[in-house]
Amino acid sequence: MAQTTDPLSSNNKSLSKDALIIDAIIKDEGITDYEDRIINRLLEFGNRYAGSIIDDAQRLANHSNNKKTIDVQDVALAINQQSNKNFIATPDKEVTGNMAKLKNSVPLPQIKSSSGMRLPPDRYSLIACNYRLKSPSKKPRTVNRNITNLSTNAGS
Repeated sequence: MAQTTDPLSSNNKSLSKDALIIDAIIKDEGITDYEDRIINRLLEFGNRYAGSIIDDAQRLANHSNNKKTIDVQDVALAINQQSNKNFIATPDKEVTGNMAKLKNSVPLPQIKSSSGMRLPPDRYSLIACNYRLKSPSKKPRTVNRNITNLSTNAGS
Protein backbone atom coordinates (compact mmCIF):
# COMPACT_ATOMS: atom_id res chain seq x y z
CA MET A 1 0.00 0.00 0.00
CA ALA A 2 2.03 2.96 1.21
CA GLN A 3 5.66 2.86 2.04
CA THR A 4 7.83 5.06 4.14
CA THR A 5 10.22 7.08 2.07
CA ASP A 6 13.12 9.18 3.12
CA PRO A 7 14.53 10.70 -0.05
CA LEU A 8 16.79 13.00 1.93
CA SER A 9 18.88 10.07 3.10
CA SER A 10 18.42 7.31 0.48
CA ASN A 11 18.76 8.89 -2.96
CA ASN A 12 19.70 12.50 -2.36
CA LYS A 13 21.42 12.95 -5.74
CA SER A 14 18.54 11.57 -7.82
CA LEU A 15 15.99 14.15 -6.65
CA SER A 16 15.86 17.72 -7.86
CA LYS A 17 15.96 20.70 -5.56
CA ASP A 18 12.20 21.19 -6.01
CA ALA A 19 11.53 17.58 -5.07
CA LEU A 20 13.63 17.96 -1.94
CA ILE A 21 11.64 21.07 -1.00
CA ILE A 22 8.34 19.20 -1.54
CA ASP A 23 9.66 16.34 0.60
CA ALA A 24 10.64 18.78 3.35
CA ILE A 25 7.15 20.34 3.25
CA ILE A 26 5.56 16.89 3.56
CA LYS A 27 7.82 16.06 6.50
CA ASP A 28 7.03 19.40 8.19
CA GLU A 29 3.31 18.58 7.97
CA GLY A 30 3.99 15.39 9.92
CA ILE A 31 3.37 12.94 7.08
CA THR A 32 5.81 10.06 7.32
CA ASP A 33 4.09 7.30 5.34
CA TYR A 34 3.48 8.01 1.63
CA GLU A 35 4.20 6.63 -1.82
CA ASP A 36 7.18 7.79 -3.88
CA ARG A 37 5.09 9.16 -6.74
CA ILE A 38 3.34 11.69 -4.48
CA ILE A 39 6.32 14.02 -4.79
CA ASN A 40 6.12 13.87 -8.60
CA ARG A 41 2.37 14.51 -8.53
CA LEU A 42 2.81 17.54 -6.29
CA LEU A 43 5.59 18.86 -8.55
CA GLU A 44 3.35 18.45 -11.62
CA PHE A 45 0.49 20.23 -9.87
CA GLY A 46 2.76 23.10 -8.82
CA ASN A 47 4.21 23.49 -12.31
CA ARG A 48 0.78 23.42 -13.96
CA TYR A 49 -0.61 25.92 -11.46
CA ALA A 50 2.34 28.31 -11.82
CA GLY A 51 2.19 28.03 -15.61
CA SER A 52 -1.51 28.82 -15.72
CA ILE A 53 -0.99 31.79 -13.36
CA ILE A 54 1.74 33.20 -15.62
CA ASP A 55 -0.38 32.64 -18.75
CA ASP A 56 -3.36 34.41 -17.16
CA ALA A 57 -1.14 37.25 -15.94
CA GLN A 58 0.24 37.67 -19.47
CA ARG A 59 -3.29 37.80 -20.92
CA LEU A 60 -4.31 40.36 -18.30
CA ALA A 61 -1.22 42.47 -19.04
CA ASN A 62 -1.97 42.36 -22.78
CA HIS A 63 -5.59 43.28 -22.14
CA SER A 64 -4.73 46.31 -20.03
CA ASN A 65 -2.77 48.92 -21.99
CA ASN A 66 -1.14 46.29 -24.25
CA LYS A 67 1.81 45.80 -21.91
CA LYS A 68 4.50 43.38 -23.02
CA THR A 69 5.69 42.57 -19.49
CA ILE A 70 3.70 41.45 -16.50
CA ASP A 71 3.83 43.14 -13.12
CA VAL A 72 2.80 42.29 -9.56
CA GLN A 73 -0.79 43.50 -10.01
CA ASP A 74 -1.29 41.21 -13.04
CA VAL A 75 0.01 38.19 -11.12
CA ALA A 76 -2.11 39.05 -8.05
CA LEU A 77 -5.23 39.38 -10.19
CA ALA A 78 -4.48 36.08 -11.98
CA ILE A 79 -4.01 34.31 -8.62
CA ASN A 80 -7.27 35.77 -7.35
CA GLN A 81 -9.13 34.61 -10.47
CA GLN A 82 -7.61 31.12 -10.29
CA SER A 83 -8.45 30.73 -6.61
CA ASN A 84 -12.04 31.83 -7.20
CA LYS A 85 -12.35 29.39 -10.10
CA ASN A 86 -10.53 26.32 -8.78
CA PHE A 87 -10.75 26.37 -5.00
CA ILE A 88 -13.86 26.46 -2.86
CA ALA A 89 -13.87 29.06 -0.13
CA THR A 90 -15.48 27.81 3.05
CA PRO A 91 -18.26 30.03 4.35
CA ASP A 92 -17.86 31.86 7.63
CA LYS A 93 -19.28 30.20 10.77
CA GLU A 94 -21.36 33.25 11.60
CA VAL A 95 -22.88 33.37 8.12
CA THR A 96 -23.85 29.68 8.17
CA GLY A 97 -25.16 30.02 11.75
CA ASN A 98 -27.38 32.95 10.76
CA MET A 99 -28.64 31.06 7.71
CA ALA A 100 -29.47 28.02 9.88
CA LYS A 101 -31.31 30.19 12.46
CA LEU A 102 -33.33 31.83 9.67
CA LYS A 103 -34.22 28.49 8.09
CA ASN A 104 -35.07 26.84 11.41
CA SER A 105 -37.24 29.76 12.55
CA VAL A 106 -39.94 28.74 10.06
CA PRO A 107 -41.97 25.91 11.65
CA LEU A 108 -42.74 22.76 9.72
CA PRO A 109 -46.38 22.27 8.65
CA GLN A 110 -48.58 20.29 11.02
CA ILE A 111 -49.20 16.65 10.15
CA LYS A 112 -52.84 15.79 9.57
CA SER A 113 -54.06 13.28 12.14
CA SER A 114 -56.29 11.47 9.64
CA SER A 115 -53.61 10.90 7.07
CA GLY A 116 -51.73 8.08 8.81
CA MET A 117 -48.78 6.48 7.08
CA ARG A 118 -48.82 7.18 3.40
CA LEU A 119 -47.38 4.50 1.15
CA PRO A 120 -46.92 4.60 -2.61
CA PRO A 121 -49.10 2.43 -4.86
CA ASP A 122 -48.04 -1.21 -5.15
CA ARG A 123 -46.60 -0.74 -8.62
CA TYR A 124 -44.06 1.75 -7.19
CA SER A 125 -43.29 -0.24 -4.06
CA LEU A 126 -39.87 -1.82 -3.88
CA ILE A 127 -41.10 -4.61 -1.62
CA ALA A 128 -44.00 -5.67 -3.85
CA CYS A 129 -43.92 -9.06 -5.50
CA ASN A 130 -42.43 -8.72 -8.98
CA TYR A 131 -43.18 -12.22 -10.29
CA ARG A 132 -46.18 -14.53 -10.89
CA LEU A 133 -46.40 -18.22 -10.17
CA LYS A 134 -47.75 -20.57 -12.83
CA SER A 135 -51.06 -22.08 -11.97
CA PRO A 136 -50.93 -25.87 -11.38
CA SER A 137 -54.18 -26.47 -13.35
CA LYS A 138 -52.35 -27.27 -16.60
CA LYS A 139 -51.13 -30.85 -16.94
CA PRO A 140 -47.51 -31.40 -17.94
CA ARG A 141 -46.87 -32.95 -21.34
CA THR A 142 -46.13 -36.67 -21.39
CA VAL A 143 -43.40 -38.13 -23.55
CA ASN A 144 -44.05 -41.34 -25.47
CA ARG A 145 -41.68 -43.95 -24.06
CA ASN A 146 -42.24 -46.44 -26.92
CA ILE A 147 -38.96 -46.09 -28.74
CA THR A 148 -38.11 -48.63 -31.39
CA ASN A 149 -34.61 -49.96 -31.61
CA LEU A 150 -33.09 -48.19 -34.58
CA SER A 151 -29.97 -50.30 -34.63
CA THR A 152 -31.89 -53.50 -35.53
CA ASN A 153 -33.73 -51.75 -38.33
CA ALA A 154 -30.54 -50.20 -39.68
CA GLY A 155 -28.78 -53.57 -39.99
CA SER A 156 -31.50 -55.23 -42.12
